[in-house]
Amino acid sequence: MIQAERMVENESRADSAGIQPVGRRRNATRDGLIIAALGAGATHREAARAAGVSERIVRRRLESPAFKERVGEAEVEYLGQVSKRLTGLAPTAVETLASLMCSPDVTDQVRLRASLAVLNAAPAWREVTEVADRLREFEDHVADCSQGAAR
Repeated sequence: MIQAERMVENESRADSAGIQPVGRRRNATRDGLIIAALGAGATHREAARAAGVSERIVRRRLESPAFKERVGEAEVEYLGQVSKRLTGLAPTAVETLASLMCSPDVTDQVRLRASLAVLNAAPAWREVTEVADRLREFEDHVADCSQGAAR
């Protein structure tokens, strides 16, 4: 019992000094690995393997609302990174489709598929652009209203 009290006292002193005990650092690192893996779309088994823990620990950590929230934030961050990467590749994809559509060296079937890909993607890109513009306008309106209310 005395040893447990000393551990609590030492942890309390370490916390107030901004120092994490080794066990907590290990848990924080483990949690970070689990969060990163789950945020990137890993299964519970894959996340457990990445963190060197059991699937049971992963499931148990996910019972914590704060932990679940951190996983959700990691998912949003990961999807943002993927989205930026895809957006960066879009001009190359468009050029590839354009060259396939115009190339005399490809079959009619390839040209048709390239044309259909462009026609299918165009409305979605236009919609995303319109939604982004509308959202920007809405945010500006809210900011203007907030500034007016503050005066």
